[in-house]
Amino acid sequence: EIDTDALQEKIKGYGYSASCRIPESREERRRRFDSIPTIISGIAAVLGIVLDFMGMPSYMYVSAFIIAIISGGYKVAHKGFRAAVNLSLDMNFLMSLAVVGAILLGEWTEGAMVIFLFSLSLLLENKSMNRARNAIQKLMDLSPKTANVLVNGGEERIPVESIEVGQNLLIRPGEAIPLDGRVVDGISSINQAPVTGESIPVPKKEGDELFAGSINGEGAITMIVAAPYEDSTLARIIQMVEEAQTRRAPIQLFVDKFAKYYTPMVVLGAI
Repeated sequence: EIDTDALQEKIKGYGYSASCRIPESREERRRRFDSIPTIISGIAAVLGIVLDFMGMPSYMYVSAFIIAIISGGYKVAHKGFRAAVNLSLDMNFLMSLAVVGAILLGEWTEGAMVIFLFSLSLLLENKSMNRARNAIQKLMDLSPKTANVLVNGGEERIPVESIEVGQNLLIRPGEAIPLDGRVVDGISSINQAPVTGESIPVPKKEGDELFAGSINGEGAITMIVAAPYEDSTLARIIQMVEEAQTRRAPIQLFVDKFAKYYTPMVVLGAI
């Protein structure tokens, strides 16, 4: 594994600037194109409605509706089929069944609009979850991966996970505070906005508390570590955000339980 911070420091020592760019993952590329099928579905559905309203031949607007249904519903149909195979009928199965029923009845407009709206709702849900993931990632990026530990009159850059309570760290101007602690030497102003939301930098002197993830200002300071990495303020914030994302609201739990009985009853009633 490459220590990018140390590598950038080494390059800067030769008088050059450097930045680290992480290649885009397959998952990130997939998320960037998630909205395209829904956009195509919406455009095709609207086009079909317009062509039908203008009295165009049926093959023209039906073709547009077919494009809308396929582009917006192929993922839904796949999930619905798997739900049927596993005998755990869910909303994807119901939506797929509704669209198939609309097609068999010749109601192409209803089928296209239903699948487009459902596809749009899933897209918005995914966007919301991705924003939450990105927020967590940004919180994690606030804390540096390594820190300058003062040892035997010198300094050594080591991973923050290996730093113990009671060790002294040197924080240069512009660097992020890696762990919770307090100032033992030096005076500076600290930007605590990423952690506390304060819009104005806070003056810090000997004895004042420091939070992991905040940014040092104009002065070099020495701090003593008060808590390990996993118990830092920033780590606790990240943990609470992650727990909030995984915890489901009572209404969601009720809907899931209700759907286990409701969906089969609807299917049987329709038959």
